[in-house]
Amino acid sequence: MAGAIRSLAASPDLRGLVLEEIVGWAKSADTAAQQAGATAFLALTDLSGDDSIGLSMAAELVDNPDAELEDQLFVEGWRAAWFHSPTSAASQKSLAAWLDSPDVPDDHVIVIAEAVLAGHLADAGVAELLVGPAGTRIGLQRRKQLCARLLTRAATATARRTETEAADEPVDETATDDKEPDAATA
Repeated sequence: MAGAIRSLAASPDLRGLVLEEIVGWAKSADTAAQQAGATAFLALTDLSGDDSIGLSMAAELVDNPDAELEDQLFVEGWRAAWFHSPTSAASQKSLAAWLDSPDVPDDHVIVIAEAVLAGHLADAGVAELLVGPAGTRIGLQRRKQLCARLLTRAATATARRTETEAADEPVDETATDDKEPDAATA
């Protein structure tokens, strides 16, 4: 089945349709469809073949400057596979392989991994991926970069939430200042 899915997704004309269908399954409320979708998606991310469809999809995604990465099907598929319990370990292994692979450009793997993992630093699998053993020197460097980006993003989000909460606090208009009224207000 994985070969058939990769063959269909290899056609640029069909790639979007195939990915949309697979991600739809992976995000389904039906557990059998979730499993099928997550497994099929992970088949697309496999780097072991000569012509990785995942690399083509990543290049298309990153090369589109108008794309909001977190809303793209490729990222949504990886998230669905990562957070579907039966495929989470395989998804973690696949993303680790991407981080370790010299075949995946830095600018592709870092931004995609960041989009997949954003907001989930506390998850055990994320921590294991970031600080666990890297398979290659490049994988170690990428994990450090990814960790720094995710921590910066988390800190920025926390600061924004704090500012928003402070701005939303009601103002007590009945409170008085200890100042003397000036001539204009007296």
